[in-house]
Amino acid sequence: MNKKLILNKNYILLAFITIVIFFWFYQISKLSPLAGDDWAFHNNVMSSGIIDSAFGMYQGWEGRLMTLFSIHYFIVNRSVWEIFNGLMYAIVFLLGTAIVRPKKPLLYALGYLVVIFTVKDNLRM
Repeated sequence: MNKKLILNKNYILLAFITIVIFFWFYQISKLSPLAGDDWAFHNNVMSSGIIDSAFGMYQGWEGRLMTLFSIHYFIVNRSVWEIFNGLMYAIVFLLGTAIVRPKKPLLYALGYLVVIFTVKDNLRM
């Protein structure tokens, strides 16, 4: 009986931490303004549409068509990006939890957050 109670507490804790991670990165995405190339993508999409802009950049600038489609889509639909970005971090946390199966989920969650907030982005990739 105690083992089931401990497992339930761990699942509740992991669910709570996952929700906190989602909302934290959702807020970061919501509060971050467009920067750098985002303005160029936004202007191109507003003037010629998602498909024409993506094909134009594919032929004249870079060769990653699916990446261009997704960038152009998310630039126009910013609220979808805000949700998607939060979900990405939460899903990575849950997948890591499923792989590691930590005995102390709070310690694992703190380690995850320390890595997310302190390691440079190109090292995390």
